[in-house]
Amino acid sequence: MQVRSTLTIDGSLATTSTLDLDGALQVNAGGALDLGAGTHTMASSVTIGGSLLMQPAGLVVLDGAGQSNLSGGVYANLTIARAT
Repeated sequence: MQVRSTLTIDGSLATTSTLDLDGALQVNAGGALDLGAGTHTMASSVTIGGSLLMQPAGLVVLDGAGQSNLSGGVYANLTIARAT
């Protein structure tokens, strides 16, 4: 799934494919994000106020050119790779 802007989750979102996010990710209190086993790229800040579920084989890559803030969540695998 590709999202060209900020993604805010108040309810729940589950993906079995990859998530390619060009903006920030905000999971509000009471919200839930379930990431599948793919590689999920995020170009901006990640704020998890609700719950984040990840498959053990899942990977989150912060690849934005600007500053990223990471708040909340438990990540199975995390890579921070500044875009060039």
